Amino acid sequence: MYSYIIGKVVHKNNNIVVLENNHIGYEINMSRNSIDLLETEKEYKIYTYYHVSQDAINLYGFNDLSEKSMFEKLISVSKIGVKTAIGILSNITPSKLAYAVISEDVQEVSKLPGLGKKTAQRLILEIKDKIKSEEMLELNTEEISEKQDISKLKMIDVKEALIILGYNNKDVINILEKLDYTKTTEEIIKDALKLMR
Repeated sequence: MYSYIIGKVVHKNNNIVVLENNHIGYEINMSRNSIDLLETEKEYKIYTYYHVSQDAINLYGFNDLSEKSMFEKLISVSKIGVKTAIGILSNITPSKLAYAVISEDVQEVSKLPGLGKKTAQRLILEIKDKIKSEEMLELNTEEISEKQDISKLKMIDVKEALIILGYNNKDVINILEKLDYTKTTEEIIKDALKLMR
């Protein structure tokens, strides 16, 4: 019904923005990440999603089309409604979520509000193929490098620990490829020891 609204922010709180356009105040539900970028008494272009349910009619707003696109993907997942989707986007940027989904990082996704491990797994399964590579372009490459560097450091620590424990280098190298480096170093070592038995 509405693609976007251009207007002045006259009020905002944790999850609602009132945008005035032509003497009409539109109450728009937005993620905290988006709201934090807005200043009262300034004019913005807010992309909108018009949602009708049995109980209410609501407008959901987004600062850019990538966030709106991710919102639409999230609500396409069974058991994820509009409020849960906005809660998710209040805690992670669309590009970071896209990276977590494409890399199948269940642990990272399951930390988001309203998601347990099973729902996180279902979310990844259902939207992974819908995410295009361009949706990840905004992801700071330094953040990706930082994650990779942390994984490398954990791998070195685990390797050294296993060699100290008496395992031979060849066996250790084979095991290192099978470990989940999103876990803590201690947890990774425990997993490695299970696989070495």
